[in-house]
Amino acid sequence: MIADSKRNVLLQKSEVEPPGGDVRMNTMPLVSIIVPVYNTEKYVADCLASLLDQTWTDLEVLCVDDGSTDSSLKIIHAIAARDPRLVVITQPNGGVSSARNSGLRRAKGTYVGFVDSDDTVDYTLIASLMSQMGPNWDIVIEGARRPESVVGIKEKADFASRVLRNELLNSPCGRLYRRSLIEESGLIFAEETSLGEDLLFNASYLSRARGVRTISGKRYFIREREGSLTRSFRPSKFEELMYVHDALRRILEWAASARMDSVLNYLRIKALASSLASARASRVIRDHRDMFARAKAMRESYPHLPVDLGDPQMRAVGWVYARLGLVPLTWLVVLSRWLRELTRHILRSKFVSAELGRRSTNSMTRVEEL
Repeated sequence: MIADSKRNVLLQKSEVEPPGGDVRMNTMPLVSIIVPVYNTEKYVADCLASLLDQTWTDLEVLCVDDGSTDSSLKIIHAIAARDPRLVVITQPNGGVSSARNSGLRRAKGTYVGFVDSDDTVDYTLIASLMSQMGPNWDIVIEGARRPESVVGIKEKADFASRVLRNELLNSPCGRLYRRSLIEESGLIFAEETSLGEDLLFNASYLSRARGVRTISGKRYFIREREGSLTRSFRPSKFEELMYVHDALRRILEWAASARMDSVLNYLRIKALASSLASARASRVIRDHRDMFARAKAMRESYPHLPVDLGDPQMRAVGWVYARLGLVPLTWLVVLSRWLRELTRHILRSKFVSAELGRRSTNSMTRVEEL
């Protein structure tokens, strides 16, 4: 935990001044953070500690246990007994979308955010987001390459194509939404699919938002672990992704443009290659002939996906798909995943070596002092 002297300094920093007036500690709007939990006993305590230790103190943390079979619920109740800001909600297992929707129904805050139970956040995340929130903005998103303020249909349409390309709509985490807009629009997370539901929710919300702000920085820390939903093989991945992309195109009709069409085609090509790569990597497709047959069927389903505009990577992916087909593109996806995992392993090894070296040096120093 943070020392009292340091905590006082941090609390002073959280007296943020958003556009539209000065906001002091005793007048801070309530912020609701929804945390869906399912069998994350190893991580949920760290997650909740990072939220309850926020410099923005006027918050409620709605922890929705989605039928966990490990000790997650016991851990949550123990923490809630020490901090009344933690609200525990239990339900039978229904999936992450169902859990988030349960949290939305119970939320009381002016603004609402989401955190996954195996992730952690910087203790200034909410204060940083709230410092940019104001009466003209319905959402503030962290993690952009540069700060930006967007208002108006034309500007918002261009913004939508860019954030789609940069994958800033793929998750509801690391941002704050205006709860009244969610309720007035009747927005919920789609429970009929567990893949891409976040993208559909964000696209629907963006369609209704009056103004959007983005901030740079990385204050949301994702923990990648084996067995998580996004990393496991899904036999229905192809069908689910195609459903999501068809729905996405309908939701974003208001933002139709040549660039948006290129971005949507690019994302669909990536989804096709990702579906095939997941099957190949999982060894579900053991025979290369089966893999080629699946690729051919996918390609025949979507023969024309032109990527005429966009950055070089987008256009290169479109060119490979149009000229060489889906199989070469799939192998490129598999290779890029392997290189990404290798890079993570190398960086993790360097960090561990450096940490062990630091501890060894400190131990030697203490011995010499003795």
